[in-house]
Amino acid sequence: MSARVERAEISGSETYVDFHFGDRPWVAQQTGVHKRPLGEPVTVAIDPTRIYVFDPAGRLAAAPARTR
Repeated sequence: MSARVERAEISGSETYVDFHFGDRPWVAQQTGVHKRPLGEPVTVAIDPTRIYVFDPAGRLAAAPARTR
């Protein structure tokens, strides 16, 4: 899916990128340190085995299955 960067935060060795898809806010976690200018177009691919979903109150609604 295509989106535009609304916020990018570097935290240690990961980068969190905020964007909207439709009317829904999303946050992508990216391995590594990446400078993402506000408004930059990005293409996002979602791996359904690694997604976390939160309800409107911010509570965890779904998480990836744990593997050993």
